[in-house]
Amino acid sequence: MVVELQEDLPPAPLDYVQIDQVLTNLIDNSVKYSPEETEIKISARVVAGEVQVEVGNHSPTIPGEALPHLFEPFYQVEPERRRTQGTGLGLAVARGLVDVHGGRIWATSGPLVTSFVFSLPLGPEGAATPEEQQRG
Repeated sequence: MVVELQEDLPPAPLDYVQIDQVLTNLIDNSVKYSPEETEIKISARVVAGEVQVEVGNHSPTIPGEALPHLFEPFYQVEPERRRTQGTGLGLAVARGLVDVHGGRIWATSGPLVTSFVFSLPLGPEGAATPEEQQRG
């Protein structure tokens, strides 16, 4: 596992237990659905006044039509082709916890990397300037 954090990453107001659960669910998915001995990368940086956290892995590409449904309860992408079984609740729980924080969560998938990304708003001291918000 590789962790890359922006050097001057400001604090974000959050419930540590809940965000720990989000990260646990995303990392658990990466471990379950990536080939064994594959690198998982976790990164965090500020983007447009939010802290953006990404968990990337080398799992099989998720079909584009499945991406909008990944965070729905009990949804599973081709469960019959997976080497592990789950309930399909981990990503739905992650979405609920991120939503409670006023954040967003989404996934991207291509031939080399699948990433689960969530963003959380920063507190007043880390808030974006109006110029940064416009670039956003």
